[in-house]
Amino acid sequence: NFLVPWADYRPIEYEAPHIARGGAAWIDPADPNEIEFNRSFPDVDRTSHTGAYVVGIDGRPKNPMGRTGMVGRGLLGRWGP
Repeated sequence: NFLVPWADYRPIEYEAPHIARGGAAWIDPADPNEIEFNRSFPDVDRTSHTGAYVVGIDGRPKNPMGRTGMVGRGLLGRWGP
C-alpha cells in the first residue's frame, strides 16, 4: 500500500533494452507525462479493472495493488494497465 510510509523503500528501475530503443507502435513514450491515464481510447485502454489508479508526481502510474520492488516499463513497454 502506497499510503503506508516506507522510508527504506528503494525499488529498482528496469526497462528492457528493446523497450528503451523504442520504434514499435505499441511502446509507450519514455515520458509518462505524455499519456492520459484512467481513460479508454480506441487504440489502448488505460483503465484498470480495480478502478481509478493513482498517478505519482513523476507522472508514473502506481500499481493499484501496491509496491512491487520495481519501477519503469519493464518488459511490457506500457506505463500502467
